[in-house]
Formats: sequence, C-alpha cells, structure tokens
Amino acid sequence: MINKLSLRMRITVMVGVILILCSILLTSMVNISAKEKISLLDPAMVVGVMIPSTEMEENTSSIIIDGDVIYSKPIINIDEKSESAIQISHYALTPTVKQLNVESALLCLAMIVIGTVLTYYLSGKMLLPVSNLSMKIENLSENNLSEKLVVPKANDEISSLTKSYNTMTDRLLVAFENQKQFSANSAHELRTPLAVMQAKLDVFEKLDSENMADYKELVADMSKQVNRLSNLAVNLLEFNNVDTVELLDDIDVYPLVEEVVFDLEPVAKAKGVSVELKGDGFNVIGNDPLLYRAFYNIIENAIKYNKPNGKVQVDITNKCVRVKDNGIGIPDAMKENVFDAFIRVDSARSREMGGVGLGLYIANETFKKHNAIVEISNNKPEGTIFNIKF
Repeated sequence: MINKLSLRMRITVMVGVILILCSILLTSMVNISAKEKISLLDPAMVVGVMIPSTEMEENTSSIIIDGDVIYSKPIINIDEKSESAIQISHYALTPTVKQLNVESALLCLAMIVIGTVLTYYLSGKMLLPVSNLSMKIENLSENNLSEKLVVPKANDEISSLTKSYNTMTDRLLVAFENQKQFSANSAHELRTPLAVMQAKLDVFEKLDSENMADYKELVADMSKQVNRLSNLAVNLLEFNNVDTVELLDDIDVYPLVEEVVFDLEPVAKAKGVSVELKGDGFNVIGNDPLLYRAFYNIIENAIKYNKPNGKVQVDITNKCVRVKDNGIGIPDAMKENVFDAFIRVDSARSREMGGVGLGLYIANETFKKHNAIVEISNNKPEGTIFNIKF
C-alpha cells in the first residue's frame, strides 16, 4: 500500500515512524530513570529543610528539596531540636510521578506532530526539482527536446539527475535530427531514379518510335535505375539489421576476409585491380553475415574507386585489418564526414557505379557494434588506408 503513495508522503511516513519510535524510546528511558531515582527516596532518609508553617494552619510543615516545595502535611511527633529530616513515603510521591508521565507523553506527541509536519514541508521543497522533472518528462515530445531544465546549484543527486535529463534530451534531439535527415535523404534517393524512369517513359512515348534500338536503350536505362533502387533497398535493410541482430558468433576474421576477397574477384578483374591478402587471423564475437557485409563494403570501395591496373592490399595483424589502395583517395576535408549516410566523395562517379552513399555508413556502424574503430589515412604516394582496429 505504501508503494502507491507519492515519494513525498513516503518520506514523511518513514520519518514520522522514526520520530514515534525515537520519542517513545526516549520518553520511556527518561521515565524509567526518574522512577529509579525516586525509588531511592523510599527506603532511605531524605534530608530536607523543615519549615514551620506560619501562614498555614498550626502544626503543619512543608518539605523543600532544592528550593521547591514537594510535600506538605501535618507535623506528627517532630523533634524541633533535631535536624530537619523526615522519611518520604512512596504514596506521597505518586502524584508527582503521574504528572511526569503525562507531561512526557504530551511532549512526545508534540515532537512527533511538529517533526512530521516539518518533514512534509521540507521534503516538498527538496523534491520540487523532481516534481518539475516529472512534469517535463510527461510533456516530452520531439517538438520540445531543446528545452532544458535549470540545474540546481547544490551538488547533490537531484542536480545530477537534472544534468542526466538534459544530456538525454540532447542525445534524443541529435537522434531525431539524424533520423529526419536520413528519412529525407532516403526519400530523395528513392525519388531520383523514379523521376528519371518517368522522364524516360514520357520521352519514349512522345517519340512514337518502332525502332528496336530505341527500345533497347529504354530497357537499358530502366534496368540501370531499377538496379539503383534495388541497391538502395538492400542498403536500407542492412542499415536496419545493424541495430537488431545479436552478436553470438565466434568469428575467425582471416577466413571471413578471404571469402570477401574471393567474392570480389569478378569486380576486381572487371576493373583491372589486383587484390592481395596476407597476415594472421584473430577471433571476435559478433554476427558473421553483418561483419562480412561490412568488410565487403570497405574492400569493394577500394576496388571501385581505384585506378585501372591499381592495387588493393589487405593486411591482418594484431587485431587490425588494414585495407590500402592507390586509387583516387579521400580529401582531408571529407575524412570526418565520409562515414555519414548518403555521403559520396565523387557523386557523379558513385552514381555511375550504382552507389547510394550508404556502404561506408553501414560498415562503420557495424564495426562500432563489434567494438571496433575505423581510422582513415592517406596512402603514399596516393590512395587511402582504412585501419579497422578491434
């Protein structure tokens, strides 16, 4: 039942229970101590000052202890010449003990009430930033991610929680912006070949030609654009798989890269590029098809964007796969952005080869998922080096 209460009420109830237990314990200890002290007065003779009463009735006197009158009764057989001393009986102090118990109980109750009220008030003040954070989260949407909470000056858990919230919204904002940009770029990439196909069909319809060469040209153009759409669809599916697949395979990297090189031999021969593989293997835990595709994209790019009769070297050593080519290279200004989605170093050349600008992006995301980083440097005298470090 207490779990259904608000955090403020739970803190108040908890502190209230602690106050009750502590107050009862303290009051009991005080009362027990007082009774023990008073019990010492019962068997012993307590020395006080016997004051003959001048204002009261005759033959009465009062007992004063530490300046306070605690008892008054008729004097019975008191030797006025002896020291002022009497034996205080237990029944004579009973009213005082009862009064002490009542006053202690009332004081205990007052402390509990005041402490509980103060706890409720102060906990509300302290938890106000948490309440504001809760309201902010309830109203959170992609339209107000840029709004930040004011971080309290106190260096406490609430301040840390507020900072974490602001950091989270920053990441969400970046993710939403990237998603919007990715969707817009995808739509553009899909629209472009469709627009080209539509334009070709419109032109061919107006020609009203029965020439077979015109038909063949149209079919070739359509085939080219369909192939581009197919590549885009494959890349989008691969991009989606990066975040969903599980990394459970024990992969020997050398045979995997060797298989990639073997599968790319037709592409390399058509381009007139030689591919050389050497080094020692090592094992990683990951997803075999996903990692295969990532290496495929890197090595395929090294072949496609190479020069005729060029060379690609793949070295595997010390948990690092190095892919070197002597192709057109990557300008320094683009090295930081080359792994972004739909980025092409040479847009015209990439379109001619059917690229959509997602190959390196998917490869980089795949390597990140496998706890690997990709570094780019210039090859001497020309070309590019990709270092994939696990």
